[in-house]
Amino acid sequence: MLKQDNILGAPVTVLPGIGEKRAQTIKTLGLETVRDVLFSYPRTYKDFQRVVEPEHVEVGVEQLTCGRLSNLTERMISKGRRVINGQLGTLRLTWFVYHRGQGTSFLYRKLQRADKLWVYGVAKPGLFGPEMSSPEFFTRSPRLGLMPVYPLMSGISNEQRIRWVEAALKSVYLLPECLPEAFRGDYPHRVEAVKEVHFPKDWSSYRKARERLVFEEFFLFLLGLQKGQVQRDGIAHKPDGELVKLYLKSLPFRLTKGQADALRQVASDMESTRPMRRLIQGEVGSGKTVVAEYGAVKAVASQGQVAMMVPTEVLARQMVQRMKASLEPLGISVELLIGNMKGKEQEHVRIALAAGDVDVVVGTHALITDKVSFRSLSLAIVDEQHRFGV
Repeated sequence: MLKQDNILGAPVTVLPGIGEKRAQTIKTLGLETVRDVLFSYPRTYKDFQRVVEPEHVEVGVEQLTCGRLSNLTERMISKGRRVINGQLGTLRLTWFVYHRGQGTSFLYRKLQRADKLWVYGVAKPGLFGPEMSSPEFFTRSPRLGLMPVYPLMSGISNEQRIRWVEAALKSVYLLPECLPEAFRGDYPHRVEAVKEVHFPKDWSSYRKARERLVFEEFFLFLLGLQKGQVQRDGIAHKPDGELVKLYLKSLPFRLTKGQADALRQVASDMESTRPMRRLIQGEVGSGKTVVAEYGAVKAVASQGQVAMMVPTEVLARQMVQRMKASLEPLGISVELLIGNMKGKEQEHVRIALAAGDVDVVVGTHALITDKVSFRSLSLAIVDEQHRFGV
């Protein structure tokens, strides 16, 4: 017998409907323990929050409707292929099946036995009113709310996965909270978040649970990166001086509130001895590059060098042109370093970087090779970091 405390680490065979053979099969889905089942989240959801009357079904919208099935027929359209037609009120339904045996198909008999039918799908305009083709159906009322849809494989249905999750959730209270109280804020407890991400009451509950679990994942990832590392002091840059003021004065526009806030936060980070790890996030055209340029000017004003890495050579060339236009009038040298440059050109830039004759270098992965060294690198900027797989 397994102790209740150990149930989360128990093999999936303790869950109903999973024997040794099936347990081997679902390893492909990453499901080996009860904990794996809890942390294998739905890939999407079906909106079962509202049941629409068949007469009120909207065309072009996924929705759940319910009623008594009438005018049910089945006819052969070719060898083995059959079409089943029926109606829920004014809504026409069609299913296509393959059945070469005698008599009616299994699907037809299942529909025929149904006293009431719940149908989920997208209605399209038909000759005699709205119709659904091959909709999903239930002969018993499904769980109302958002229906989870899990990653599947051959021989494993979504209904099976839901049953496994329901069984695993009986032990979810054993999950320890991993976020410190100071970091939790308004996030729900870990137990509640896991429950809600599997069976959310509504879209608002889902978003809160998902946000909490995404934050948790990043938090644990960063802890893992820092495990065993010794924190080293960073470089404390000087407070904003004349060079930074000249740069800000040269801007042909006023900073937005978001940009001004970001600049203050970057300044605070750079003037501290604690190494800066700051994410600047914003829509295209929101002015993130101004924040990067500000950081570069501040670093150079403290006799530091700046490396800016971008995901493609095209973007690197565009960024160099922009930075040259913004920074070279201030006496700040900007160079390009990409793999597509001639060998002599690359060597020239590498020598200048090592000697401290280049203040800012923009490039691709060519910046992080063993051949590149800096005299006094004090700021590294990664543009569009998600495209590097970060």
